[in-house]
Amino acid sequence: MKAQVAIEFMWFIGIGLIVLITFLLLLSDHYQDELDDNKLESFNDLAIVLQDELLLAAQVHDGYERSFEIPEKIENIPIEIITFNELNTTVINFESQNISFRIPPNTQGQFLTGTKNTITNKDNSITLNP
Repeated sequence: MKAQVAIEFMWFIGIGLIVLITFLLLLSDHYQDELDDNKLESFNDLAIVLQDELLLAAQVHDGYERSFEIPEKIENIPIEIITFNELNTTVINFESQNISFRIPPNTQGQFLTGTKNTITNKDNSITLNP
């Protein structure tokens, strides 16, 4: 009788561990998805901020100048920003993904990470880091 109780107890413990491990695996997948979503949202926010800076420079008066800094890493991930002036597009590369956004026509120059960036509007031409 005692042996049967011990065996049943071990079965219940085993089934409980299997259920617990399955739950933890499902939870870790969900947690990783949330981390990836938050990471992508941070890069989207950077893209929106940079695009807004350029749009503001395009809409204001001649002689506009503004300086700001772009970090080298976001959420500890190195970033690369490439501006294709002839296509009026800027691309933010990170890990194996990228985010692109439109920039105003007549924009010249490149964004620099890890240092001060300056946007100027002179003669209706927007210049990054003159």
